[in-house]
Amino acid sequence: MDEDTFWNDCIDTLKSWRKKHPNYAPQIYKVQKTFEDMRIQHQKNMQQYFQKKFVGCFDRAEKIKQEADLIYKKISKLEFLATLSK
Repeated sequence: MDEDTFWNDCIDTLKSWRKKHPNYAPQIYKVQKTFEDMRIQHQKNMQQYFQKKFVGCFDRAEKIKQEADLIYKKISKLEFLATLSK
């Protein structure tokens, strides 16, 4: 999956969940902002990697993306449970 596609999908999904679950909108908004911050950090590290060819920047970027993916999977499970409980 393309890097931008991953981040856009996650953020767009969080936006739709905010609309679907207004009771949890503030918490979902905080997670959305966290994802946006993680995206910026990922992009900065990738930019440094391409400019300086420093492997450490690439490793940090991948670690950020993996962490975001884990958080997204956990949130997806919680959203599924919230949808079932309606």
